Amino acid sequence: YYFGTELIVCPITEKCDEKTGLAKTDVYLPKGRFTDIFTGRIYNGNTLTQLYRDQSVIPVLAKAGAIIPLSNSYLTNDISNPESLEILVSRGNNTFTLYEDDGETMNYLNGAFCETDFEVRGNGNDLEFLIHPVNGNVKLIPERREFVITFIDITSSKSIEVLINGKCTDNFTVSKRKRLSVTIEGISPSDSVEIRLSGIEKLKNKPKKALQTEIIS
Repeated sequence: YYFGTELIVCPITEKCDEKTGLAKTDVYLPKGRFTDIFTGRIYNGNTLTQLYRDQSVIPVLAKAGAIIPLSNSYLTNDISNPESLEILVSRGNNTFTLYEDDGETMNYLNGAFCETDFEVRGNGNDLEFLIHPVNGNVKLIPERREFVITFIDITSSKSIEVLINGKCTDNFTVSKRKRLSVTIEGISPSDSVEIRLSGIEKLKNKPKKALQTEIIS
């Protein structure tokens, strides 16, 4: 089933194989490229695909160009709008609007909400990710925010540029654990942010033989 506009979730309802500890589901994926946000495995759509997993995870596939905002709050039952957001991004071209209100009242009917537009632009081995200034009632969100932009199908980039309000900054950190992640702190609702990646290294699937060896071992 579709989960929002960016994800396809593929529950597995078959029993696990006793030898491999894996179960499978048959999924017909739409045309395009899909990346499992948990395993990083990439699938091509417009075909019937068999997905195997153990009991710890189910396939959750992000479409090409997916933009998926996640709360980085350590609180698990909190309705407040978080001071830190992780944005999962898949290569491609797409826009996504994050909607936020107070989470409690019906005041959004009177305009008490705000929206943040995100945008990804892919061109060969280069990619740009943009955070546009917030529209609406900015009092509903933190005065300063941390953004962790995780590119789920990119492992590295030869060049990384970050621009805040059109000016280059070195106020960011980079992590390259299996997939590339850029962290930017202190972003206000009125700021525009642009991340430019040049010479990206795209995530590639492991050969099937290597996957079979992992399963057996």
